[in-house]
Amino acid sequence: MDDAPITIEFDLTADDIGDFARYSFVDSSAAVRRLRNSRIFYFVLFGTPTFATVVSVVRYGQLGKWSAALALLAFFVAVDVACAWYAPLLSRKLRIDQTVATFVRSKAAGHWRVTAGPDGLAHRHVNGSAVIPWSDFRDIECSDSAVYAVRSNRSSQIIPVRAFADHAAQAAFLAYADRMIANRVSVARRTSAST
Repeated sequence: MDDAPITIEFDLTADDIGDFARYSFVDSSAAVRRLRNSRIFYFVLFGTPTFATVVSVVRYGQLGKWSAALALLAFFVAVDVACAWYAPLLSRKLRIDQTVATFVRSKAAGHWRVTAGPDGLAHRHVNGSAVIPWSDFRDIECSDSAVYAVRSNRSSQIIPVRAFADHAAQAAFLAYADRMIANRVSVARRTSAST
């Protein structure tokens, strides 16, 4: 196993951030899970008052006929399902727009130099530089347009696929990062278990 640092240079654009936001809020497994949970939450939120209203109407005999109560229930359930289905999509669209706007304000566009080394993922750009230890990362994810080094706080280092010379260079970077993240996480677990 070669632990020599891997350095990548690239220009980050607003389009890269837009792709990241769409991946993060739409395509990733975490985004799919969040969407499902949001839909369940909204269905319960919108459905509980509807169910309580129908129960009280039937209980106190205000409708007089079960068929009318069932028709009312069917109507309100359809409205609840529609709201529960579309409400999370609206908030997701707003989060994508907010992410791109934040990126534009932060002036993070421009030339980046990212080095994956034994101590962590170092980056340098016009706004400064930093070394983020591997123990701060939880995963490496890939989309068609970029590689994302996902941190525990849900932020990510974005590396566009075009930054890699070829598929083999991308695969080497991914293997190195996966190995370093797995190694640092296991070292952190052993250290906390021994204290």
